[in-house]
Amino acid sequence: MTDQDDIDEDLARSESLGEVFQIISQLQKLEFLNLSENNLSQRIDDVTPFMGEQCKESLASIKKLILNNTAMPLEPFYSMLTCLAGVQDLYLSLNGYESIPESPEQYPNVRSLSINRHVITQWDEIGKLGFVFPGLIELRMSECPLENIIPTDIPHQLPNLKVLNLNDTLLDTWEAIDALKCFPGLTDVSLMGIPPLKQYSDQHEKRQLLVARLPNIINLNKTKVTDEEREDAERFLIRHHMDDENPPSRYLELVETHGVLARLAEVNLKAKESAKISFIFDDQPLCKKEINLMQSTTSLKKYLSEIIGIPPPGFDGYFTAKLGSPLVLKK
Repeated sequence: MTDQDDIDEDLARSESLGEVFQIISQLQKLEFLNLSENNLSQRIDDVTPFMGEQCKESLASIKKLILNNTAMPLEPFYSMLTCLAGVQDLYLSLNGYESIPESPEQYPNVRSLSINRHVITQWDEIGKLGFVFPGLIELRMSECPLENIIPTDIPHQLPNLKVLNLNDTLLDTWEAIDALKCFPGLTDVSLMGIPPLKQYSDQHEKRQLLVARLPNIINLNKTKVTDEEREDAERFLIRHHMDDENPPSRYLELVETHGVLARLAEVNLKAKESAKISFIFDDQPLCKKEINLMQSTTSLKKYLSEIIGIPPPGFDGYFTAKLGSPLVLKK
């Protein structure tokens, strides 16, 4: 390997910060650093004493940083990130964060953040991420107890956000979903497994209700929304709420566009769009999830990479039906 080569370093399950940074100091042009499952829970205000000048030079080239399941508090993480000015893609899942502390600095280079399985319930805490990472474009926070979204604060908090994953959160009202319209740049959202949808058994119906309420969304659950699908969904929502005493505000907006529609006998002949799938990793049960069957294999592998903490090039995926042989998942 020459000094011109880019390096990826996986230091998962290392022993200490001192050990980690000693190894890093020997590397050049490091672009990917995985510190997952290291115990970084020590309450220190500043991690820079662990970093020599040679280490800081190596850190400057890092673009992707994975700190999943490290229990690292955000205060020392902020000081660490100050030395990582090149980081654009950040993974902070499984760290049990209960709140987002204020940061003395902003980190505009961070474009993508995964913070799945936190324990934050209120949007006012999540909104603070926008002040810490003002350039944030993609935010993934699935499988967490988030209960609400406050629409009045959104334009100031996350003005550049385009991609948002809220799968398996506890957003418990349609008003929380309607609040997604307030993100000025949001075009791609994932909303599988949320409480307002659980009363509906038909997957196509779930998707129609979401599409109709989110006029700004281009991709829903990793699948493109076509103009034809949007019009069909908006008409469906009108018929769905036409007998309600207090229909949602979106219903009134759509009646202005499409008028009051006659009732139709609707027959759905579309293929199944989602299914419950059990995942196995390293011969051990990993999880059982409702998966969008319309998404690409690339999107599915990216989703799985967020769960296992390994980028898609680092693992292969196989699908096995009950009576079939394993099939490799290709792009």
